[in-house]
Amino acid sequence: MNKEQEAALKAVLKGHNVFLTGQGGTGKSFLIGKIKEAFSEAGRSLAITATTGCAALLLGHGAKTIYSWASIGLAKEPVAKLVNFIRRGGKGLRRWLTTDALIIDEVSMMTPELFEKLDAIAKAVRMNSNPFGGIQLILVGDFFQLPPVYTDGQETKFMFESPLWKQTVQETIELTQIMRQSDPVFQELLTEVREGRLNKQHLSILEERRGLAWQREKIRPSLLFSRRMEVDYINSTNLKALKGERHRYEATTEFSPAATKSGVTVKDEDVQRAIQKLDRDAPYQPELVIAEGAQVMLINNIDVDNGLVNGSRGVITYFGPGPTYIPYVLFKGHSVAIPIPTVTWEAEDPEGVLRRQVPLVLAYSVTIHKCQGSTLDSALIDIGSSTFEYGQAYVAMSRVKSLDALYIYELNPKSIRAHPKVVAFYKEVRSACAVEETLTPTPTPSAKELVLSDPGDLTGIAADWLQVIEPLRTEPTWCLLTEHVQDARKKGPVYPEHNKVFASLRATPLSSVRVVILGQDPYPSPGHGNGLAFSVEPQVKPYPPSLRNIFKEAMDDLGEDEFPWPQTGDLTPWAQQGVLLINTTLTVDAGAPRSHAKFGWTEVVNRLIRVVDQQKERVVFVLWGKDAQAFKKHIAGGPTQKHIIIEGVHPSPLSASRGFFGSKPFSKVNEVVRGEPIVWGLPSVTI
Repeated sequence: MNKEQEAALKAVLKGHNVFLTGQGGTGKSFLIGKIKEAFSEAGRSLAITATTGCAALLLGHGAKTIYSWASIGLAKEPVAKLVNFIRRGGKGLRRWLTTDALIIDEVSMMTPELFEKLDAIAKAVRMNSNPFGGIQLILVGDFFQLPPVYTDGQETKFMFESPLWKQTVQETIELTQIMRQSDPVFQELLTEVREGRLNKQHLSILEERRGLAWQREKIRPSLLFSRRMEVDYINSTNLKALKGERHRYEATTEFSPAATKSGVTVKDEDVQRAIQKLDRDAPYQPELVIAEGAQVMLINNIDVDNGLVNGSRGVITYFGPGPTYIPYVLFKGHSVAIPIPTVTWEAEDPEGVLRRQVPLVLAYSVTIHKCQGSTLDSALIDIGSSTFEYGQAYVAMSRVKSLDALYIYELNPKSIRAHPKVVAFYKEVRSACAVEETLTPTPTPSAKELVLSDPGDLTGIAADWLQVIEPLRTEPTWCLLTEHVQDARKKGPVYPEHNKVFASLRATPLSSVRVVILGQDPYPSPGHGNGLAFSVEPQVKPYPPSLRNIFKEAMDDLGEDEFPWPQTGDLTPWAQQGVLLINTTLTVDAGAPRSHAKFGWTEVVNRLIRVVDQQKERVVFVLWGKDAQAFKKHIAGGPTQKHIIIEGVHPSPLSASRGFFGSKPFSKVNEVVRGEPIVWGLPSVTI
């Protein structure tokens, strides 16, 4: 998380009713995931909803539409009738009564009338006169994007026009750091377009993206249009032009084990309604017809690590053998066609109703409404006279990551516009925030306050490490981490002790680091961990299983002469030779491995690893297991050979026999380590 996201998370965790806003690509959806993790750790009930079915499915995290979560149907009935229906019992009533906090995403599309109706229902059902019946409210969205839908002739009204808005929202946080686009020129251009402005320089840039020969691209950009009719015509016309055999895939209905056990069937009326709603709202096509050469878009995250995510663009190169005829797709940025198996989407209500389909759609053209909230590999955008809605041009342009991925079909500067009410609202919000910051400047913590707020004792750590940590100590990540650790210590034992949390940084100064061995988290047994990864206090016997396996492999790798069986599990002699023994999480509850994994330690250790990567040369990184290997992205290894990375199976009893034994990591380190070889043998100690 960046600093803005950390500040937003901290505000939410304080219990404030928050409006979280920011332009496309600033990480609002990512932050929702972090909020969910934090609430889960704290044992608090969080409901995640969105204003439309498309937005809920795109958001993930088990999100429902606000209508489904609230059990209000289309919300056309009076409040009293809806309250009576909810009070009859069932899941809707339980949700209203047991939810601590409610996220509503894409609030730009919610009418003030619905906002007020939900508030009245909450107060009545929960018998609580506070806003939303005392439920903490986290509103997420960007009013510069698509507005609420009103019938012809009706004036467009926004949620913030309701008197309830100022009564309810205690804090507005606007994220400004754009994560989707990295080009500062494109970022600045999008910021202008979002607010309905466009200077001559940026207009000239957009003109240069007009009329490009996009047809020559093997994987063509998706054409973004305002109207569904245009999109359907373009997709069907291009499919007809292909000469190959057509393959037809029908979505099928399945049930989760729990739903099957409850006896539901496809013939049930509520199941039929759920299927119809899912077919309407979900991104898949109930009947997908494709052929070799068809331009398609992936509509599911099937392999995030390799960039195969919702919005990835590709072309069908061939089909597997019958009867399934699985399509193989060559995606943008890949050199090999990848098979795309079917996946499932789950209905909101009743739960456990699933629809299975190939996660592809024809992508010659896509509606702007359908792609709000998503990221596209490339797009051809119509911002001519047919762009009829406020915010529509901005939503379309902000879907792509770079100017190189943006193609323009028609360009009418008058179509780039923001609603005057929205412009005025954000001007007022930003002005209020600026005044608040001026009146209440953030105090600089004193040295004493910082010491009290640290998650571990920093006394005596190496000076070069302290220089790295000092800037961290005033950041929200550190403060939240400290609060988590202090709260945990109040509830029960936390290991290692406060004065040993940063022992690895005392034992191995940054200047002397030659090898880094990453562990998972400290041993959760009393008196075991001494703050060094995999290490224990000198007197501990028997050794923990992971450490015992490390010693077995070292003896086999180096021979008994060089590595006789140690009489101590204290690995301090390794640390004193420049082996940084650090866990990815530095504290743990007694008897509960990984209990502090989501406290924020990962971000702190990330910072430390990045500093080693940036300031050192030819460090050997030993990454055992998935937790440690997740840090590989912060290390300049591989072809650059700035550092050496040795990956392997974790030495725990659950995995050691699957590749750790026989991997010879200790001799491999000594073959490449800078300077003198590491003396792995440990001295005998009289116990």
